[in-house]
Amino acid sequence: MSEQGVNAETVEDKGLIQDSSVVDRAGILRGLAAKVKQLDQWATQPHTIKSPIRVTCVRAEIYAYSVMLQGLHDKELDELAADVEKIKVHVGMVEK
Repeated sequence: MSEQGVNAETVEDKGLIQDSSVVDRAGILRGLAAKVKQLDQWATQPHTIKSPIRVTCVRAEIYAYSVMLQGLHDKELDELAADVEKIKVHVGMVEK
């Protein structure tokens, strides 16, 4: 696996940025999910059963799941905020 620096051009090429200031959360979560799957495969290999590599992979996998859950939580909060704004308009608390 080659290491590659993350810059705006690399991220744009992969479709992770919709415009220059908005990050596509779904694209990032898809990429993170793929990495988690790879970590899970590495952690469950027979030759890593008594290896410190397994512990490192499992820890990284758990951390990645935590990050994914935070991303999903943020998305839900954005949706709730939009719903609250719609309710405010419907009730007449704010103008359209």
